[in-house]
Amino acid sequence: MKLPISSRRRLILFPVCHFWCSVIFWSVFLHLPVYLEDMGICGNANGFVIALFSLTAIMMAAPLGWLSDRLSPRYLCLLGNVLLIVYLLGLRGASTYWAVIAMAFVGGVGSLVYQLPLSSLYLKLIHSQTRGQRIGWFLLGVFFGYAVGGFFGGVFLQRYSMESLLLVDAALCVPLLLLTWFLQDSEPIPFHLSLYGKDLWRKEVLLLLLFVVAFGIHAGCERATITLFMKRTIELERFEIAFVFLIAGSWLAVNALFMGFVFDRYRNAYLLIVGGLSISGVTLLLTPIVVRGFRSMILLRCVHTFGDALIIFGQVAVVSLIFRRARVGGNFGVQRLVQELATFSGAYISGVLIESYDYGMAFIISGAFVLAVAAFLMFQRPIFRRMDVGRGGDDEVL
Repeated sequence: MKLPISSRRRLILFPVCHFWCSVIFWSVFLHLPVYLEDMGICGNANGFVIALFSLTAIMMAAPLGWLSDRLSPRYLCLLGNVLLIVYLLGLRGASTYWAVIAMAFVGGVGSLVYQLPLSSLYLKLIHSQTRGQRIGWFLLGVFFGYAVGGFFGGVFLQRYSMESLLLVDAALCVPLLLLTWFLQDSEPIPFHLSLYGKDLWRKEVLLLLLFVVAFGIHAGCERATITLFMKRTIELERFEIAFVFLIAGSWLAVNALFMGFVFDRYRNAYLLIVGGLSISGVTLLLTPIVVRGFRSMILLRCVHTFGDALIIFGQVAVVSLIFRRARVGGNFGVQRLVQELATFSGAYISGVLIESYDYGMAFIISGAFVLAVAAFLMFQRPIFRRMDVGRGGDDEVL
């Protein structure tokens, strides 16, 4: 069943909005560790600020997911947009560690309040027959925004200050606000906590949360470590760092879109998740061993982000398959809570490891953990088959 032309055009706004939001967020966030070190905020303190973006999600992801089912997701996205403006302008004026912490909290809340309702709303609106392709296009916007944001931030900071970048990004939030206003909305449902509990207490959901933890740990390590590793250890220039983000993010986007078309034809969550975790874990372990300069960094990041594309697409596809459409917001919020808790832990532990050892040790510990989880998941194929079949993704039963 094809969607009406008007509905398809309105669906296009979702990846466009997520692209725009990603450019704004990542152009600052990927370069924030270096900016904090230049302010004198180093090591453990630096890792805590980065981890705070995940800590806010830990506190708010599940309630916000439930709210996105109970209230208008579109209006929640508008609120998130406003909070992002406050974060960017507030960080621009922050001169003390505690002021930076306060703005990091606002930024974490703002990005979550925009991205989580946007994602859950999109998953409610897509049709099952083209699920993979629709998810692929959505993730294309997410990852290409990451690539462009990281590149734009790096190039901009070669000539201008972080304070100028924050002002430009705050201005870019205004057209995003207008685009968000025209998003298609969903009908709210009554809130019954017991129904969410029944959704979550299943083997396939618990397995989903396990590989979400593994991915979150590795994502937290990268958030706190990757930019500093390129800047301090292999001594890349700002432009080279920006180019690494551009290539890796663009490669991630292309692969996510390709996975969407493949998934519609050959539905196989097992291969996506186990294969992706294995590739990501191995490349994390190899990063401090084989990366010596710009070219080796580009090559290894391309291999690594191919694994990331498999994992991330697999996560989103499984969420859309195993949860009922009407309650996907709350269940997606719980999954995001678990992921952000793992990301917070990964970022904070990485900060401690950097302070006690070096950047390479953070990659090694993270990669070993990811590979251990991948090894365990190899023996869980029957549960993955139930994920492929799905349960109630297109039912309207409340």
